Amino acid sequence: MDAKIYAIQRRLKDLGFDPGPNDGIWGPATRDAIYAQLGLGKTTSVGSDAVAAPWFDLAMTQIGVREVAGAGNSPTVMDYLAEASGQQLPDATPWCAGFVGAMLARSGYRPSGSLMARSYLDWGAMLDKPRRGCVVVLKRGAPPAGHVGLAVEWNGATVKILGGNQSDAVSIATFSRASIIGYRWPSQTLNAG
Repeated sequence: MDAKIYAIQRRLKDLGFDPGPNDGIWGPATRDAIYAQLGLGKTTSVGSDAVAAPWFDLAMTQIGVREVAGAGNSPTVMDYLAEASGQQLPDATPWCAGFVGAMLARSGYRPSGSLMARSYLDWGAMLDKPRRGCVVVLKRGAPPAGHVGLAVEWNGATVKILGGNQSDAVSIATFSRASIIGYRWPSQTLNAG
């Protein structure tokens, strides 16, 4: 039993969402309760795009994590940066790629190894359209600047991205589809050679 997942399940139950049994095991009922609490549909509602993306499920549990304003540092954000890049850095470091990399690594998938958002353009397998949980790379200013997060929902004009360092927090934000420069999907686990 995972104590963090157990705590999430208890909190969901307290809020009136059914995560299934409070067993500390991450399963479809827990994932669907989190989506419901956030006002999102179940994964089955997206048809053929409903594929397993454990990094996305894990990332959903991080919503609300914030960097510390001023001289302090968020230990959680610093952990994201360290897990994604192997470097101990302050939370003032741009951390969108650190967040994505940490969620991938914690789920057993190899991240890009860089804290540059555009490093994900050469990582994993290219997708021609979004899929819930896919890595979305966005342009922001002139290269090498960019932003990276995970696809939540999309339509013809916008895409909702779950990401880190969005208003200094892990949150879901809406971006124009015109700003997207790539969709990627993991192709290697951490144990792959």
